[in-house]
Amino acid sequence: MTERAESRDARDLRELWYQYARATSDARLAALAAVGLVGVVGFTVLLFLDVTRVARWWPLVLPVAFAGAFGVWGIADREIASSPGAPGDAKAGSDQNEARRGWLLVRGTASAVAGAAGIAAMLEVLRVGLGTWIS
Repeated sequence: MTERAESRDARDLRELWYQYARATSDARLAALAAVGLVGVVGFTVLLFLDVTRVARWWPLVLPVAFAGAFGVWGIADREIASSPGAPGDAKAGSDQNEARRGWLLVRGTASAVAGAAGIAAMLEVLRVGLGTWIS
């Protein structure tokens, strides 16, 4: 295999995440972010209306939250890449540096949400699978 082909292959989950986010269109990232936001807010509203019934269906919100976090992360990553204010850039104004820090915070928060949704989904699959197997 050539060196160039190897550089395109994702070696770990982080590189795979970067590849998909950067290859996805702006419209798709915005749609994912919107669907994630609407799904999580809708689930929260339903949870307040009927806690006992809706609480049993909480795992269904995990893929929606993961997809929404992916969309938000991709948007934030593009904003960071297109911002002129790199750390230590003397030409960048304080407003640009503050905006960049804000986008870095958004990207970090989206990463944490995606990680939490992924871990919760994995634990739920294990709970259902092992619960059935053990009993």
